[in-house]
Amino acid sequence: SEPRFINEGGIYRNPDAENTGQATLMITGDLMCQYRQQQAAFTSDGSSYPAYQDMQTVISDEKKAYSQAHDDALQQTQPEIVPSAEEEVSGALSSFSVPALNYGQVPQPQGEWNFEPSFSYVRRILMEGDLVIGNLETMISQSSPLTMQIRRLEDKPYLNSPASFLDAVRYAGYDLLTLANNHNCDTGVYGLFETLDNLNRWNFMHTGMFSSQEEERYLLVEVNGIRIGIVSYAAYFNTKEDNFSLEGQEVLLNAFDKDRARRDIRALKKAGAEFVIAFMHWGKENTHETTSRQQRYASQVAEAGADYIVGSHPHALQHSDILETGDGRQVPVIYSMGNFLSCMQNDVNNDTLVLQLNLKKNSDGEVTIASHRFYPCTILTDLEVTAEDGSRRTDSYVVVPHSNAYGPVLSSSSFQSRLDQKYMDASLARILSVFENRLTFDLPYDSYGLSNAVSSEDEDLQLQQFVRSRLLWLAANRPV
Repeated sequence: SEPRFINEGGIYRNPDAENTGQATLMITGDLMCQYRQQQAAFTSDGSSYPAYQDMQTVISDEKKAYSQAHDDALQQTQPEIVPSAEEEVSGALSSFSVPALNYGQVPQPQGEWNFEPSFSYVRRILMEGDLVIGNLETMISQSSPLTMQIRRLEDKPYLNSPASFLDAVRYAGYDLLTLANNHNCDTGVYGLFETLDNLNRWNFMHTGMFSSQEEERYLLVEVNGIRIGIVSYAAYFNTKEDNFSLEGQEVLLNAFDKDRARRDIRALKKAGAEFVIAFMHWGKENTHETTSRQQRYASQVAEAGADYIVGSHPHALQHSDILETGDGRQVPVIYSMGNFLSCMQNDVNNDTLVLQLNLKKNSDGEVTIASHRFYPCTILTDLEVTAEDGSRRTDSYVVVPHSNAYGPVLSSSSFQSRLDQKYMDASLARILSVFENRLTFDLPYDSYGLSNAVSSEDEDLQLQQFVRSRLLWLAANRPV
């Protein structure tokens, strides 16, 4: 579909929007496309391709040659690499890379992918936003093997998806993708350029990964008369940044540094940003607990001028907080939004949410947070769907909202449906426990509001009573 926003002189605008001074943003966590998801979505055309097991010999041979040249290459002037006409990626600079694994000889599977069912229920929530933002945690490189062919590279997890995954992301309603994450280097410099090229072809706004020194290190988006600035940083890159020259690391990637953040946000505000959201890829995986480095970076980016901070990478939900800056501002931070789509198998990896952030410009021109609310969701590995004619099908890796107004009807008509409902109940209880000191509720639970200040004792008591009553209700009504 055509994009809603068009770049006009460095500012993205929706030509059909009205200047209302009110904007609704829908924000999610990590959009991942891992090997089980690719296998479930793939329909082969019958051609053969190197599968995961067959890749091991190729990778082993390449690593031997790579390791022999790698240390010397880092200290030398990089040789010029001239791609063929078919392979040329616009703007690629040979000085950005060092010798690395050669993927050109490894063909990708040929066939069709359909990832759209993953978003079939949650897209109704997302499309209510004037701007929809997600963190794309995968590369989109057609000259590199897919994750379904190789799951680890240099002893680190490896993420690369078919370009058709972007069809599903567009179908879900996303407008803008943040890119700075620890998998930016998985497909090397060449794959990085291919990823950026594909995002441009699919008309996504994006920031956090760049193709040249001349690019702005931020996005400026005008939403209903409110100018919103977006920055995206990563804490690390799985040590695969060693496959990039020092120049490549500095220009193409966006590692967090407090001075860099200060420069970027200062430039954003000079360009006209009235509200700045910082997306931070940080933290420890598979835990609800935050690290001291997350807390330190959050304070630094808030002091740099960010008005709202959204975290990713832990693959689990982590609590929210309100930071007080030296100039007296209150800056909300959500330390981790968790996965929004993945095939990771820990229960905490499947608890997720949509953040609805409502902004408002007052008569003085100041942009404030009118409200921010959560739509809790759960990723179901296999969702049994019953059609109107009574037939059943199973969709894999589906994001399901905890709301009868949006989600599927879990009828408990089969064993699989009862398991789905039981898993959803347990997921909701985990989500409630993560945010127990920062959530206020409009009953019946349909969306949750994030408090702008620390809850009072009365609110804490109300929350505890709600959680207790909800868990008792689940125990009494859980299908057998």
